[in-house]
Amino acid sequence: SVGLDNIYTVKFKYMKNSVVMRAVKNIENKVVKQIELIKSSETVRIYSVTTTKGLGDLEEKIMMILLDLNVNIDDLRFKAFGTELVIESL
Repeated sequence: SVGLDNIYTVKFKYMKNSVVMRAVKNIENKVVKQIELIKSSETVRIYSVTTTKGLGDLEEKIMMILLDLNVNIDDLRFKAFGTELVIESL
């Protein structure tokens, strides 16, 4: 069965660009159909993500990718609501 596409907003807040860029590359290669940068500033990088996955599944996959990049995810706050996932460095 073919799942319908969901479009989510993923915000990385107060995280190192080097980490975000590597994570996004992995997300693009392994997890989603499409990921596009919408906005970037000194404190946040916001992406639009197209995937057949649910938001909870996407969140878990991103956690795994960050772990693979040796990011301590206990230092991050993950907030998922509606169509938005916010990953914030504490």
